[in-house]
Amino acid sequence: MNIGPFVQVFLLVLMRLAAIFMAAPVLSDRALPVMVRTALCFVLTLLVLPLVSIPARPVPWIVFSVQAWIQVALGFLQGLVFSVVLTAFQMIGDALDLSVGINMATVFDQSDTTPHAIFSVFFRIIGSLVFLSLDGHLWIIASILRSLQLVPPEKMVLPVQLVYAVLDQIGGAVALSVSMGLPLLAMLALADVAVMVLSRFLPQLQILQLSLGVKMLLALFTLLWLMPWVLERLTCHYQTAASVLVGGP
Repeated sequence: MNIGPFVQVFLLVLMRLAAIFMAAPVLSDRALPVMVRTALCFVLTLLVLPLVSIPARPVPWIVFSVQAWIQVALGFLQGLVFSVVLTAFQMIGDALDLSVGINMATVFDQSDTTPHAIFSVFFRIIGSLVFLSLDGHLWIIASILRSLQLVPPEKMVLPVQLVYAVLDQIGGAVALSVSMGLPLLAMLALADVAVMVLSRFLPQLQILQLSLGVKMLLALFTLLWLMPWVLERLTCHYQTAASVLVGGP
């Protein structure tokens, strides 16, 4: 029995799933141990492999290498459709940290092993929890099954529709970041103007020394006020990403 075609198809599917795990939110977090991600990738590959047709003969290794790169690109684009939403949501926290003035007070974020400021980490955690609460991990599995049906591993083609979908999601993510971050930044800008005016007319009160605490409290109250609307917008963008990959949330 020639096991060459089976091995090639197994490796192609494994590469596509590994690329998805590298780009998809939550699954790509480095807080998740590498051994766990590797085991999940192997198990999912074995589970979906019976759904893929096995060719009668193996392809040349040059052709196989091209197919492998296509699988990596396809899987990365699939994961990127979801991850750009979370990245845009985290960008709001980065802008808020810079505006409030606590961007130097960083904490260690285990999701990507790099230091981030407080609001940035908070927004990333909230975005990840919303993704999991919407069964985003099941969306990823459904997108894997659908992509294997639409684009089998042996096909040397990268769907143009998926590239357009990623570009649309990037544009939508930027709009999401601006629309949700603008009210927060506007409130903080008004607070800066008020502090400057008071410090000009009442210099004996030393308003500038209290501005950091005032801006922090204002950011927290504004964030609590806008949080239901922010979560609704985030949910809509996640569902849009799901509709692109699996045909509906």
